[in-house]
Amino acid sequence: MGSVFVIGSKEVVIGFRLAGVKGEVAEDRESALKALNRALSAGSYKLILISEGIGELLRNEIEEIRAKELYPIVLEVPEMGGWRKKPHNYLERAIREALGLNIKE
Repeated sequence: MGSVFVIGSKEVVIGFRLAGVKGEVAEDRESALKALNRALSAGSYKLILISEGIGELLRNEIEEIRAKELYPIVLEVPEMGGWRKKPHNYLERAIREALGLNIKE
């Protein structure tokens, strides 16, 4: 899983570390932005996962990355307790936007 990086709350990062994914805990916009910039400058990550709370703090940066680059794909993941404000089809929509793929049952 060397091409995946996670940024988020302590619980999210620990959960992904147990699966072998590198990541950084971020508790505020400044630490999240530093972690995102480090992940981007590494140049080796194809997928950056960001917990939903941190995603809200980095909304403009995430949209900018999605608009200008195919990789890395930046996706938000739920924190403990599930999605706060995202619709149920958020992941499907994010994949469709990032890759141009439709996921059908």
